[in-house]
Amino acid sequence: NLPDNRIFDAFVRISDLPKESWPQEVEACSELTDSEKSQLRLLLEEADQTKNSVEEPAVDEEFKRALDERDVTILRQLGSGGMGVVFEGFERSTGRRVAVKRIRTDQGVLEENLSREIGHLSRVHHTNICSLYFSGTFVANKQERSYFVMEFVDGVPLDVYLNVNA
Repeated sequence: NLPDNRIFDAFVRISDLPKESWPQEVEACSELTDSEKSQLRLLLEEADQTKNSVEEPAVDEEFKRALDERDVTILRQLGSGGMGVVFEGFERSTGRRVAVKRIRTDQGVLEENLSREIGHLSRVHHTNICSLYFSGTFVANKQERSYFVMEFVDGVPLDVYLNVNA
């Protein structure tokens, strides 16, 4: 492995562990130099600050019910952006992990953007683009909401990956 890949691999392995164990885990990375361990510590801290700054939206009962009807259970929030929130889910019928994206706010323009994104994803098939499994709607606060369920890619946030590999 290249040094950048070793740091990336260690980050992926350590970031899912309890934060209290991170210092010992970083020190145990015998494949990393002291400089690389310092870089890994910075990346872990940055990822932790990013994770703690993400607002935890309520996964309302209507959303849970809509997903349950499609055999999907929400496991955890992965992140949020300008238009939506992404969750890790589990599709019980197939046993696969999935990503679930939905609108975070009551803004109709964002709902239209998500519908457009669903349309684009349904027509694109490429190994470097996550596959769309299905989409659906549910009603919350008397408004129809869209969501889609897609391929889950286990890894790190893009900004962390770019910091390591830039």
